[in-house]
Amino acid sequence: MKICYIGDAASVHTKRWVEWFADKGYNVHLITDRPGYINNVEVHRIKEGRSPISFIREMMAVKKEVKKIKPDILHAHYASSYGTFGAYSGFHPFIVSVWGSDVLIDPKKSKFVNKCVHYTLKKADVITTDGKNTYDEMLNNLGADIDKLNIIYHGVNTKMFSPDKKDDNFSKELFNEKCPVAISVRFLNEKNDMETFLKSVPLVLEKVKNAKFIIGGNGPKEQELKDIAKSLGISDSVYFTGYIKHSELPKYLASSTVYVSTALWDGGISVVTLDAMACGLPIISTNIANASQWIQDNENGFLIETKDYKTLAEKLIFLLQFTETSKRLGEKNRNIIEEKQNEELEMKKVALLYHNLVEGNR
Repeated sequence: MKICYIGDAASVHTKRWVEWFADKGYNVHLITDRPGYINNVEVHRIKEGRSPISFIREMMAVKKEVKKIKPDILHAHYASSYGTFGAYSGFHPFIVSVWGSDVLIDPKKSKFVNKCVHYTLKKADVITTDGKNTYDEMLNNLGADIDKLNIIYHGVNTKMFSPDKKDDNFSKELFNEKCPVAISVRFLNEKNDMETFLKSVPLVLEKVKNAKFIIGGNGPKEQELKDIAKSLGISDSVYFTGYIKHSELPKYLASSTVYVSTALWDGGISVVTLDAMACGLPIISTNIANASQWIQDNENGFLIETKDYKTLAEKLIFLLQFTETSKRLGEKNRNIIEEKQNEELEMKKVALLYHNLVEGNR
């Protein structure tokens, strides 16, 4: 079977998805306007555009490329851009996978984008999403047909993200001592609110003096966050990693004590939070999107309200002091991922969708 994806070649989420099918022997193509190399995938680069004219040119370029490739399935990731390109191509069977902001945020910012998303969802034969909030938004406000909607999770590579990736010397190498570590890995922007994480640190250090904190990722707020850490007098306790290679991420997660997500909103639940769960970490997360579906207080972590750094500090103190409890909660998370967010199982569901669509199209 020949599958043509339309998506961001630079995104790790796109790479994870298309590589799975390429590794299984499918003939995989990816049309993208971003540079990127993906193993065993033929990448077709088109010019990136930001103006309305460039957007139209890009749509036409994608349509032309799809005709050349002649796939059995066309699958776009992200409804408000790549999805619209796929819809305009007129090719069927056509699947679109929404990621979160493309249906929760973008359509509310622009009438043009709102129309694009409506158009994309109408043209799609199948729509996949990984969250109930995105499912409900498409059904109730964006004109999606309920018969087209499917909840398919991104899933986690449980061999790659595993407690086995723990490095016992990790904290000593970073901080010159063995110590409990709280980690958060997200794009450093306004939405992910790492400032709340930093504000909790002085309160935690009053009770757990040897605790250390890792902020992973890069983004527009990186320097501002470093300045905040300095102003709070916690620079010696906080390590900014910058961008972490995907291959290095399992070691960072598995070698830490607790994972923190302070995001103000999400589509479903963030993939890196699931990765941390697979690595056997307890989770402290803001109670947003579908977090409560995956995290229950004192069962496998804790939920807090957005910007509540004082409660975050309380929960961090508890989990960093009582490492055996942290371990027990983390083990539950590992079991949850193996049973309900296993990449292998989720991608097999997608493969079945593909085969059913192709057979029905003959």
